[in-house]
Amino acid sequence: MHPYKGIHKTCKLLEERAIKRISVLGNDPDLVIPAFYEPVGNKELESQYRRIFDDGERFLIQVDQVQVKKVHRVISQITHAGVSVKVIADKVLDSYFNESLGYAKTESGTDLFDCSLHGNLNHIG
Repeated sequence: MHPYKGIHKTCKLLEERAIKRISVLGNDPDLVIPAFYEPVGNKELESQYRRIFDDGERFLIQVDQVQVKKVHRVISQITHAGVSVKVIADKVLDSYFNESLGYAKTESGTDLFDCSLHGNLNHIG
């Protein structure tokens, strides 16, 4: 999400919020943040973003302390009428997915997925 997303009660323009350093990471009570906003998952990365967008600091972001999520290999992808389906496992023995979590059990093991991003799966284990 853009750091200056949302609607502020007094600062109507995005540029004005950027100048006044009112980002979604701050705690401004006059800022209405969109319902789909997901907080930054890593505290170290969020701290750096706060320093940039709320404090006005300029520096290169350090990612050596940031854990990278494993990206699951896409076996194949089919697109039809604007909808894409990606095959992420073959020889599936069992699977279950709901609005927030899912798993796919294959001959080589079980993969867990975060489904909370509605339409995107993040491999979590």
